[in-house]
Amino acid sequence: MKLPYEQDVLIKELLLANPETVIVMMGGSPVEMGTWINDASAVVWNWYAGMEGGRALAEVLFGRINPSGKLPETFYKKHTDCSAHAIGEFPGGKSVHYKEGVFVGYRYNDTFEIEPQFCFGHGLSYTTFAYSDAKVQQKDGKIEISCKVKNTGTVFGKETVQVYLAPKDRRKISLFRN
Repeated sequence: MKLPYEQDVLIKELLLANPETVIVMMGGSPVEMGTWINDASAVVWNWYAGMEGGRALAEVLFGRINPSGKLPETFYKKHTDCSAHAIGEFPGGKSVHYKEGVFVGYRYNDTFEIEPQFCFGHGLSYTTFAYSDAKVQQKDGKIEISCKVKNTGTVFGKETVQVYLAPKDRRKISLFRN
């Protein structure tokens, strides 16, 4: 997860020269940002955006469109914070055995008190939203969750409603069996 070719050094120097520099990252997976993230006033993760990626990025940077996306994965502070590295066999040889069992994602983070750089679902916006009339009801054997979302800011934007569920009597599970 470390950036190659002294890119961390370059980013640190750019932020020293101009603390208002917007860091734009283009990549398909998280990277370690610990040496400079606290000095950055803005980071935009552009993923691999395809043919119109440049236009979309410019529209976000110049405020023409709202960056409404949310992270589809957790960004760890360092690679050893990820369960696949900490208790799995990644990277393995010809085959990899993921020994973490149920301890992936938030379960691993919660159980072992890992604070990620950015959690799954993180994302900022140029506008604000208000949630109201939240309802949880059971229909035809299924649980249905709904709410109203209203843009309360001055910029057009879309919001992704995220719901996280856990059993009421959630307890820590032993990682290793006897």
